[in-house]
Amino acid sequence: MHRTLLTAIPQDASRVVPRAMLESHLLGGGLGAVFLASFLLTVTDVQGALEDDSGYPFLFVFQQRFGPAAVKCLATIVVGLLFAGTVSYSLSSSRQVWAVSPYLQAGCITTPADESSLLATTVFLSHRGLLRSIRKQTSLGTLPS
Repeated sequence: MHRTLLTAIPQDASRVVPRAMLESHLLGGGLGAVFLASFLLTVTDVQGALEDDSGYPFLFVFQQRFGPAAVKCLATIVVGLLFAGTVSYSLSSSRQVWAVSPYLQAGCITTPADESSLLATTVFLSHRGLLRSIRKQTSLGTLPS
């Protein structure tokens, strides 16, 4: 049975991959700066945007300037860009962790106590974030008492 590699491997991966990661971050930052500048120039009622019932001030600003179809299109673009940025930053972060993992493994020894403390910290922070979000929603009056 003949197996093929499904991914393309660059010739000089030690230079090409970090350069691609850096260019991705710079391009995302540049596009974000352009979006932020254009968004800030279109905001007319900051207080109204903050008090909007939707909870998303950018939707309020879009609704003030455009029709319903354009608002849906622009909101889809914003969500798509957020998703693409999250994927890009997550992949870059995992690549960086894997790049230095041999050095980390050689210099430290993990014990079951280390793993349990990491698990306890993760559980604690997850519960804390959940409780804070519930408390925030309750103070805004969105959850029944």
